[in-house]
Amino acid sequence: MKSVVFKAAFFILTSTLAFSTACSKQGPEDSGDGGFSELVPDKPDYMNVRIAYNGYDGEGADVWTLLLYTDMQLTDEGGLIEGTGPGQVLHLVLNAAVNPDGEPDLAFLAGEYVEPANSGDFSEGTWQQGMSGSVDSPWGPVEVPGGSWFADFADGQNDHSTDFLNEGSVAVELGDDGTVKIEGVMVGTDYLKRYFSWTGRPEVSEGDGGQVRFPNSSLTGDIEIPAFTKARLIDRKDIYTWDQRCRAYALYLAEEGVDISGEWPSGSGKVMRIELFAAWEADVADGIPEGTYEAVSINADGGIPGEQIKPFGLVPGSPDKFQYFSGSWYIELEDGAWKDYARIADGTVEVARDGDAHRLDIRLKDCSDPAWNISGVWETDGPIAL
Repeated sequence: MKSVVFKAAFFILTSTLAFSTACSKQGPEDSGDGGFSELVPDKPDYMNVRIAYNGYDGEGADVWTLLLYTDMQLTDEGGLIEGTGPGQVLHLVLNAAVNPDGEPDLAFLAGEYVEPANSGDFSEGTWQQGMSGSVDSPWGPVEVPGGSWFADFADGQNDHSTDFLNEGSVAVELGDDGTVKIEGVMVGTDYLKRYFSWTGRPEVSEGDGGQVRFPNSSLTGDIEIPAFTKARLIDRKDIYTWDQRCRAYALYLAEEGVDISGEWPSGSGKVMRIELFAAWEADVADGIPEGTYEAVSINADGGIPGEQIKPFGLVPGSPDKFQYFSGSWYIELEDGAWKDYARIADGTVEVARDGDAHRLDIRLKDCSDPAWNISGVWETDGPIAL
């Protein structure tokens, strides 16, 4: 059963809107002859629906995300594919009845959903209010919408205006023939009623709580490592353990234009970070112990199973951590910004020693499917700088 962390990833907007005020934006207008004519509300033709089951939220409900959008193309992350649009997108996050089997069964999604009592209300039968927040990306923090929101995309543009929804209701009906009807009206920070209706047979997937994610590798082919001219070895001590079973070394290899004097590299050029496990008794001043280091497995949250934290292990890159990355990565920088990059997921590094001199035979793979190779040999005539 999946655990949902979506609502913790963003801060809740504190503004509240009166429903009567929201309605007045689309109320009657002076017709010019002393009477009033009713405005016709905008009702986008939602032709497409994505439904994802995100699992138990730990607070008494299962979370589902519903993405309704008009005749346009979207990326997996919900962004517009260049050249499509204009169009509208409605993103809903519903707190549904708990399925004890932890499976995406639409029978548990069917029902009426009302606005929560407050921003901290995630009880069954409510929907999650719109919110704004920031997520990590290879290019720095990125502002993204969360919860329930409406977006209007301009023609061929990925930029859009976002209306964070905070009032209204939605109904999900499941027909005997397997069709699903999604219908409702909501109001947000734009003070406009957002009507929506869709009926059909949706495909249902298992989601990750609705979080925006970025690719962990941008490679499009194998990489032969360059002739790195700089190196630095950092003792991270027992950062992965509490009982001092193992010591972690972070090795930076970089081109001349990259500054590796700090914790995070800067400048321009290619750089690798290779994290290795050595015995607790090892001394970083002696360099990297000779032997073959093999990639250990890594959990989705970046954790490593305790039994795998032992000498001659290689730490893969932690997923979805870019600005404060850990583990093993290959990065090409341009004025400090990530240009090309790859999270290392598998492979080996063979270390041979001749006194203080090191020879590293690097045979690594990124996290792509299928994986790209990042390989080559790096040598030094003397000790590695600390």
